[in-house]
Amino acid sequence: MERFPSISLLLLVTFVAFVATEEFDQWHSGLLDFSGTQGLFWPHQLDSEFRDGSNFGVRQPAVEHIPMKPEESLGEKPDRDTEPLARAASPGFADGFSQWHSGLLDFSGTQGLFWPHQLDSEFRDGSNFGVRQPAVEHIPMKPEESLGEKPDRDTEPLDVEFISGSIGNPDDTQVQIDNQPQRPVQPYPSFGPGFDDTLFQHTFTNFPGFNSFFPGFGFNRPQLRPWWRGPNVCTEKEEDIEEWDREMLSGLSLNFESCVEKTNKHVCKTISNRNGQKYTVTVTHKCCHGYERTRDGARGITCKKVDLHSVEETAESLGAKEFMRSVKNNGLTERITENITIFVPLDSAFTLFSEKMFESNLVVLPLSRSRRAAKDVSGITTRELALAHIVDGFVRVEDIQNEQLLTTSFENSTIRMNIFPRPPNQESHDFRYTANCANLKKVNKVATNGIVHVVEKVLAPVTQNILEIIEQRSDMTILRTVLQKTEIDKLLMQDGKSFTLFAPTDRAFEKLEPHLRRTIKEGSGCAANILKNHVLDLTFCSCAVVNTVMTHTYNLLDQKMTFERLDGEKEEKETPEASEVADMTSTKEITVNGLAKITEADIMATNGVIHVIDTVIPTESGMPITSMLSSQNLTTFKRLLEVSGREEEFEMMSNVSFFVPSDRAFKDSRWAKELEENPEGLKDNEELITFLNYHVGIPLIKTCDLTDDMIHTKSGSDIRVNLYATHPVFSNVMNRATVNCARLIHFDDESCGSVLHQVDKVLEPPTKSLLEILDSTEKYSKWLDFIRAANLTSLLEDTEQDFTLMVPTNDVFREQREWYEEKLKKPEEAEMIVKNHMLQDILKNHVLDLTFCSCAVVNTVMTHTYNLLDQKMTFERLDGEKEEKETPEASEVADMTSTREITVNGLAKITEADIMATNGVIHVIDTVIPTESGMPITSMLSSQNLTTFKRLLEASGREEEFEMMSNVSFFVPSDRAFKDSRWAKELEENPEGLKDNEELITFLNYHVGIPLIKTCDLTDDMIHTKSGSDIRVNLYATHPVFSNVMNRATVNCARLIHFDDESCGSVLHQVDKVLEPPTKSLLEILDSTEKYSKWLDFIRAANLTSLLEDTEQDFTLMVPTNDVFREQREWYEEKLKKPEEAEMIVKNHMLQGIVPSDWPFVRTIEALSGRPLRIDRGRRPVVANAGITKCDVVAKNGVLHEINDVIIPKERQRTPVSSFFW
Repeated sequence: MERFPSISLLLLVTFVAFVATEEFDQWHSGLLDFSGTQGLFWPHQLDSEFRDGSNFGVRQPAVEHIPMKPEESLGEKPDRDTEPLARAASPGFADGFSQWHSGLLDFSGTQGLFWPHQLDSEFRDGSNFGVRQPAVEHIPMKPEESLGEKPDRDTEPLDVEFISGSIGNPDDTQVQIDNQPQRPVQPYPSFGPGFDDTLFQHTFTNFPGFNSFFPGFGFNRPQLRPWWRGPNVCTEKEEDIEEWDREMLSGLSLNFESCVEKTNKHVCKTISNRNGQKYTVTVTHKCCHGYERTRDGARGITCKKVDLHSVEETAESLGAKEFMRSVKNNGLTERITENITIFVPLDSAFTLFSEKMFESNLVVLPLSRSRRAAKDVSGITTRELALAHIVDGFVRVEDIQNEQLLTTSFENSTIRMNIFPRPPNQESHDFRYTANCANLKKVNKVATNGIVHVVEKVLAPVTQNILEIIEQRSDMTILRTVLQKTEIDKLLMQDGKSFTLFAPTDRAFEKLEPHLRRTIKEGSGCAANILKNHVLDLTFCSCAVVNTVMTHTYNLLDQKMTFERLDGEKEEKETPEASEVADMTSTKEITVNGLAKITEADIMATNGVIHVIDTVIPTESGMPITSMLSSQNLTTFKRLLEVSGREEEFEMMSNVSFFVPSDRAFKDSRWAKELEENPEGLKDNEELITFLNYHVGIPLIKTCDLTDDMIHTKSGSDIRVNLYATHPVFSNVMNRATVNCARLIHFDDESCGSVLHQVDKVLEPPTKSLLEILDSTEKYSKWLDFIRAANLTSLLEDTEQDFTLMVPTNDVFREQREWYEEKLKKPEEAEMIVKNHMLQDILKNHVLDLTFCSCAVVNTVMTHTYNLLDQKMTFERLDGEKEEKETPEASEVADMTSTREITVNGLAKITEADIMATNGVIHVIDTVIPTESGMPITSMLSSQNLTTFKRLLEASGREEEFEMMSNVSFFVPSDRAFKDSRWAKELEENPEGLKDNEELITFLNYHVGIPLIKTCDLTDDMIHTKSGSDIRVNLYATHPVFSNVMNRATVNCARLIHFDDESCGSVLHQVDKVLEPPTKSLLEILDSTEKYSKWLDFIRAANLTSLLEDTEQDFTLMVPTNDVFREQREWYEEKLKKPEEAEMIVKNHMLQGIVPSDWPFVRTIEALSGRPLRIDRGRRPVVANAGITKCDVVAKNGVLHEINDVIIPKERQRTPVSSFFW
């Protein structure tokens, strides 16, 4: 190592970089869990200057929401419970999870295995359609928990979901399976093109997956050789040649190689193309017969010799003496000396089975299972039964694929092999294996001439498919008929596939309501969907349902099915014998979807398995619309259908969308009253039929496909769909929908051939335009006069455009009668109003170029949009704090009533909302909404709570004069800024004495800049004021990253805290300090202030007085007081005698330009001496080593900050001027 110090360092750096890169790769491929973040970019990660919208010129979204209370949760509660189910697992399961997550366990055999915590909640709860869920899923739960509880994710283990089907064996390693998350694999380090790693002399042998690395280095541990290259390993090679069925370029040769490692086998397959022929070479390394490796397959464990016995001896030693006695008694001794795999049942299971075959009618316990078992094997001999347990060749569980069929020695009988995840409360091997749905209790017991597997029960011969079994049962005649009429029978007779059928008996069908039972028997409507709800496209054995957890899988409709054992608390303590007894009786009932019970389980067929159930399992997609209305408690709409005589017609509708009002929405409606008073009179009522058909949209459309558009209905009229984004952060995500301004409160419930959406209002087709509604409603007549005076009638009768109109009633204008009559009676003034767009301003301020429904305004946030003047309009619900505790029903009531008032621009209240027109919507308001550009400055001062400045205007008698000012900019101090000021005191003590006070008038005029100027047009310059003096404007870039963006402005070092509020002919900016015109230069301030006299001596000693009285330049001066020099008297007197040093000291305290004291970040700026000064704006502002004790004393040529020490700057650093540091 001493010879290669640079290489040693390179080794260390490369290794660290490699590990970091791999961590990133694992995260990028989803192997590391960053679920807590979910990839969201939250506003608190942005600077407040950007969050609060204070950067000008940025166009806001059409509708935006701003959180009102930061401490509240963002957004509304969802309409439905979208939380995923989660249950507490036992410690064994938690340990297994942690081992898998750390890469210790191999789950490669379960296709598509994924952990829900790696997915966003929108995907976990299944609310996003089209996402295929896993086939089998276990959710651990505590017995005392209710299903609706939500566990703490920090303390509860996570849900586990499994997929089974045609998948690989879980014991396979280093094999790629589609949709399977791979465990982290060490990638080879890349050294660039042309780098030959064979040049290296040594390897890091302790890192699997590494090739040669650096020469001469290692960790002095023995190199681990793969077990299949060790002793006692036999090699087999197979070659196959066939025609290549793919087009290849001439002269091109391709080679593919893949390897799979199992516990006792390592298989590599190479496929190559040679002159158009496909060569397949398979090389298998495995432990020679008589040698085995442990099933955990630990690295470095080689094939060890084991003691072998005959199949008979091995089976008997495993507890299968009774079965082996039957084998020998039936003359099969010679057969079991051949090379075979035999599945032997335990003595207890075989004895019990034998007794049931002959004595089933004498058993006291429930016999549904035992009778069926006896029936399955009736007609065959015990010899044939034994042959049904024997398979040719050696079959290990590692070689088994899920759903694999093994052909037995009895005719065409098969054994179906399945792989299921272990129950969460068991810590043995990660998976359980089944043969014909019987658990394998012991596996891979090697004998001299075969393999022995122990099963927990006798395997009845399987020779019939699912349909053939159904056809032979006398209690399933209805099911057989419906299968034929829906043609699902063709599916269930297919070989080569696997299905699970939950088969309802005739008695189960009799439980259905007559109409639904008749529909199913006829095979009409959605009978096929109802049956598909009972079929899985995989083999689902009853043993997959374990205690203490709920098990989920998905049927042919992609709908979740839930399974649970009702008496699960007994299972853990049971013996194998007791377990077999329980399996053969109904002491452990399994429920399906919480409704149906499995009465007979695991009836095996050649193409799957049958479970007999006592109840037909309902499905929404199979229910007619009337049944769906009942299940959703939409009773009023259903009753209207019944009394109109159109119930059957609606049930036959297909490819439609029902928009059904809730019962609460029907309250006090015309049809609800007629339904109660005269239901007989509604029979074949054409008006009612039109009303009902107006709630049926064409075609079937789910919320994910909705757009801002019109939907045609069965009535012939259209309904208007609008989408809104109500989330304060994700303003581009449309999460609320309305039809005719009725909100969808429950949606996407599929029924037979249709989809059901609930709305919170009764839908009525609009028949009039906006103008026609105004013209036909007396209380809007005065507002209509304004519209006519503004010549905008044609705009509001145009049906090609949609508008939202805010309409004040006549009562509003009666309160402002003089103003109203004045505007209408004076043609000259009316003409001036129109020319200056004032009347149109007032009018257009009430018109929005979109359909804006009231439900777009949500609680806890303020909603903004823009009117036709391109001015922002703000909507807010006044009673938002109550929403979080409200139920969905109460929320619905509040949305439909005025209990939550909506304000517009903080002034007008919406008294009547969502009056639909053919070209928009009307909201009635209680006052005229003034435009900012039409408000006088005094009204603007009131609306902005600038009461002190307004009162000074009134006291001085200059209120009307200020209102008449035009093309000016008002810089108005906030009320807080006036605190303790001279004028605030005089206003309280002697307001009468301020009338026509010249000094006060000068003060007020000093806050009026000429001309009108917005912040986007401000520059570092002087602005002339009405008083004759100027105010100094300075712009600063305070963001630590965007240092070229000027986002802060000051006038005379007073910061603009609110800005660009337009009033009539002017613009209003709020500042945080009272503005006083500076009357002295920096030198004159020092000369007239006694506590600065010693610093003035320094300036004079440095010959810099002329610099500080020059009004052509601006400086920022840091001034120590006399108290500082009294403490440093000797130093002070010494420096006064040295002009050059005095000049350097003074220039260390001077900055070019104006630097205010309110920097939001740490900043380094260059002093006049050329040395850097660090300005830190914290609780106590400091400059270098000195604290600022008094700031922003404004002079005619700069600003002065008083400090408490002499600044001693650091030596000059290579730091750019105005650079920022966090």
